[in-house]
Order: sequence, then structure tokens, then C-alpha cells
Amino acid sequence: MNMKKIAYLSVLAGLLLTACTEGDYGIKPADPQANQQEEFVTLPTGVAAAAVNPIDLAEVEGESVAVATFTPIELTEGESKYTIIVDDTYKYSVGADMKVPVADLQAMVEETYGKRPTARTFKAVLNIDVMVDGQASLIQSEAFDLVITPVAPFIDSAYYLVGDMCGWDKASALKFNHSSKDVYEDPVFTLVVTVPDTDANGGDYWKIIPAGNYESADDFWTEGPKGVVGVAVDGDTAAEGKLVTEKPQAGKIAVEEEGLFKITINMMDYTYKVEELNYVEYLRVPGNHQGWSPATAPRLYGNFDGIWNGFSQLNGGFKFTKGDDWSDGEYAFGSFTTMASAFSDDGGNINATTPGFYWLQVDDTTLKLDAVLTTTWGIVGPAQAGGWDADTDMAWNAEKGCWAIYGVALTAGEMKFRANDEWGVNVGGSFDDLTKDGANIAVEAGTYDIELYLERTASDKMYATVTKK
Repeated sequence: MNMKKIAYLSVLAGLLLTACTEGDYGIKPADPQANQQEEFVTLPTGVAAAAVNPIDLAEVEGESVAVATFTPIELTEGESKYTIIVDDTYKYSVGADMKVPVADLQAMVEETYGKRPTARTFKAVLNIDVMVDGQASLIQSEAFDLVITPVAPFIDSAYYLVGDMCGWDKASALKFNHSSKDVYEDPVFTLVVTVPDTDANGGDYWKIIPAGNYESADDFWTEGPKGVVGVAVDGDTAAEGKLVTEKPQAGKIAVEEEGLFKITINMMDYTYKVEELNYVEYLRVPGNHQGWSPATAPRLYGNFDGIWNGFSQLNGGFKFTKGDDWSDGEYAFGSFTTMASAFSDDGGNINATTPGFYWLQVDDTTLKLDAVLTTTWGIVGPAQAGGWDADTDMAWNAEKGCWAIYGVALTAGEMKFRANDEWGVNVGGSFDDLTKDGANIAVEAGTYDIELYLERTASDKMYATVTKK
């Protein structure tokens, strides 16, 4: 019979393919016949393997890359298919070149470990499916290490703005805000800054300093792939564009008069966006309840979109101010076309007809003021006796301006805080940064003193102090 020669691969990392026996992997002889009996097909008993080098996807040229090397051997006729199996989860059909698409490897690393460009080690095996004269056999290699570094740019842990609006040295630099996530999972940094018209040409220049430079004693202005970040053309006034680290120049925010601007940088794709804001971040709630002082009044938080919400104790007349001074602008009774039923006109002031602790939402986009009077606050969730159905009540501590409970016994589990024994107004997330409708909070078993601070007076955040006794 005619015979073909086909090549089999050997796996990386100095490993051998498992041996085969005639009964398990060979082809049995055909039934007796008048013609000459066909030969047995015998698979190899072992193949020497070559070592593999770690793969840095950023250095790969082309759309695919070999994840194994091989030593050809000879085998009598038949067909074979090759599959690389990684961590018993990812399966890639490959040819004799053992190449896998770069995009597939990138997605595998991101799904398993995230986007940070660090060498990641996987366990892989090679499956060889053999089909000879209708009989299928499988050869599987021993496991080998597959080391891959994903493609991603350098992203520092923090970034700082320097420029005409704040100053050009370390002491004047303004830090961009960032979430608590890994910078490769959330590469977006934001900063809101007041930009005066300090330049004769109508604008303010800026650059960006990475944490590595900022924290260095001598390298504040060092350039390079991990150094100062700017734009390609000096004085570029574009509201959005690309950031560069090679010969970075100063961008420019064009203004004719002082304004509030939000700067957003995405360091995964090295882009920036500059937006002028029409709204402040916080509204103050001065009134009878605190002596009509905007500077010390509770604050409502907004995302610069004209909608603010938060909590305040009220007692008769009050207003909302846009800053720590009355000259910054205000919202009074006449500022709204829709008013919560809890309030009435008090000669231009807003009058809380029932004194108490209120959740407030001011919407300048619809000129609407919403409010809920919260007469009780409590702990709810399986960490306390009532589960999710009944609360453990807290009491108002007028001296400290908080809701509090002392010596409460909690079991290991989850909890939140809610008002009025219902879910309309509740807060959660984390004790040091509570948000309305936030996530459940896990606690350990123990006895605690808990104080809940919902008025933003001493802090920009809503928070709770939780002291285990």
C-alpha cells in the first residue's frame, strides 16, 4: 500500500509525549482475506522536546504567535489534529506551526489576570488526535508552562497636574482623582480645576506629572516612556486629543474669563478631554438649623451635572448656595417650578414646615426639589437580629450630629443603613464612603459602637465610624 509521511509535534519545556501501545493507539489488522494483510500503524513511543521562551505580546510581529516548538518525526499514513489546552479551560486548534492568534492570547490573559502588563504563567498541554483508517487515537503531552505578558501601556499609580492654573512645582501640583480599582482595570483619572485667564493670549498652559516623577527627589521633570506627559504640539488648545511622553509639550485651556473645568485622562489609550462645567460639585444648605452660614452648612453632592443630593437637618427656613459665600449664587423658593410638599414659601426662603432630618435632591435641569423626611434610621441585614425585614433602630445624637447606636451585638454577615423602616432611602457601599442605594457591607461578629454621619459637614463624604468593643 502507498505510505505517507506526516510530522508530529513535541511540546515545550523539555517534556515528552506519552508513549503508545499497539492495543490502545495502533490500528488492528483487518479480517483475514485473500490479499496480503495490511501493516500495523504504530505511533511513536516518545519525542524529544525543545524549550519555550516567554512570550511578550507587545513584541510579537504579526497576528499570531507560536506557543510551542516541535521536532518532526515520521509516521505511516494517517491524519492528525492539534489542540493546545490552557489551564483546562482555553482550547486552541493549531496547525503544525503551533500558532495561536495574538488577540486570543491577550483576551485569555485579561480574563484570567487582568490587563496589567506582567508576565503570567499558565499550564498547557498539547492534544494530538490521530485518525488512521477510521480509528481515532489520542496522544496528550505532559503539562508545560506557557508564560505570556499582555500588551498594555505604562500606567502609573497616580498623576498630577501642573500649570498656570495652579503652579509648576511639586508643592503646587494637583492630584487627579481615581477609583480604588487597579489602574489597569480603571485607567481613567479625573480632576476638576478652576482655570483663571492668566495668559495674555487667553488661556492657561498645563502638563501632567506621573507618580514616579512626583515621588522622586530629583526627577520631577524627567521625560521618557514613564516620565512627563503632555501633548505633541506646544500650546495645543484642542479640547481632546492624544497624550505623549516623547518630547511632551504643554497643552493649553483657552479661556476668556475664569471658569471651572474637568480634565479626564485615559491612560490605557493615552487620551485626554477638557470640559467646561456649568455646575459646582457641592451645594451648601444654610438655614435656621445652623445659623445661615454657607461655609459651615451641610453639603449636597453632585457629579457636575446639575443634580445634587444628600442629607440635612432642617428647622424652618433655608436655601441652597453654590459656594461658601452668598455671593457665589443661590437657589431659593422661586428657583424651582416643582417643590416637594414638605416645603412652602417663606418670603423667598424655602420653609420646612415639619422640622427634622431630610434627604434632599436638587435638580437644576428640571428645576425640581425632592425631599423625604426621615424620622428613624436603623441597621438592617442578616448581621442583626431582624435580617432584611426588621431594623435595629439608631438614635439621633444632637451633640455630634449623627445617628448612633452603642453596644450593639452583630453576627458575621451583611448590613446596610436605612430610613423609616423601608427601602426608599438607604445607604451602603463602605463605612468610610457611603452612597445612597450602595452595596451591602460585610461585618465580623462582635459588639460595636456605630455612629452614622450623613450630613457632609466635617467631610466631603457620608461615612460611619464602627468601633468594635
